[in-house]
Amino acid sequence: MLRVAIPVWLCLSIHVWFVTALGAAEPTDPRPLPTEGEAKILAALGQATTVDFAEKPLGGVVDVLRQKHKIEIQLDHKALGDAGAGSDTPITVRLGDITLRSLLRLMLGQLDLTYVVRDGYLLITSQACAHGRGTPTIRAAA
Repeated sequence: MLRVAIPVWLCLSIHVWFVTALGAAEPTDPRPLPTEGEAKILAALGQATTVDFAEKPLGGVVDVLRQKHKIEIQLDHKALGDAGAGSDTPITVRLGDITLRSLLRLMLGQLDLTYVVRDGYLLITSQACAHGRGTPTIRAAA
């Protein structure tokens, strides 16, 4: 019987070549999958919508969007106040055949506000809170 000693470096080189040539498994995404409530909101954000608001309070606009798209939308009153806005801030917007996502970005961007999807609801908050420079005051039950 003939025995041949193969250096360890050669074995490792062959292994690396096979992994590279055959393709390594894709790394898994570290983000958790959306919950059922979050998936519903993400789907609603892609839906087309048409709005025509003239000096309607933000709270009223939220009520209309909540009913129209059948999702839960909340206002972060403290963050809005810190940004100089509130539920009574007048909104004037007329847009047709636009996604809810685009509508929210355009409408809220004018007020230096934004939205985040949290634990089954859409939260309208300030840019500062959304980017971690503040803490939203509304929290979902654990």
